[in-house]
Amino acid sequence: MKKYVYGALVAAAVSILTISVWPRPADAEASGGAVTQATRPWTVSAAAYSAGITTESLVSASVATTVPSSALIGRRAVEIQNLGPNAIYCALGGTAPVVSKTRAIAASGGVWAIDLGAGVIVKCLAATADQVTGAATITTEVR
Repeated sequence: MKKYVYGALVAAAVSILTISVWPRPADAEASGGAVTQATRPWTVSAAAYSAGITTESLVSASVATTVPSSALIGRRAVEIQNLGPNAIYCALGGTAPVVSKTRAIAASGGVWAIDLGAGVIVKCLAATADQVTGAATITTEVR
């Protein structure tokens, strides 16, 4: 009797675990809403769905710079930190930012944190001078 009860409990626990972790919202987005075993990505580790990346971008004063240059797959949020000596201005959706008319990020440590999917492009423009390595814009993305 104990053997059968234990087997049923294990089967129930596996069913609950399967329901709670699959399908993930990212699977549904990647396949246009239809999640099947064929469209589900092969999971190597949990870090593939919870990791992040930090990159440096040199924002120009004359041409809008895409920040970061390529979005992290499955990105959920982004933090943009301006370490340059001049303010930068950023716009969402790939439109060119306009100095003094779009989102301003203050010089020397100003931060903008936003929930933002990988499909949304962020473009920034420096207020007065191009940024240089070490005094640039740092972008941290998380999944």
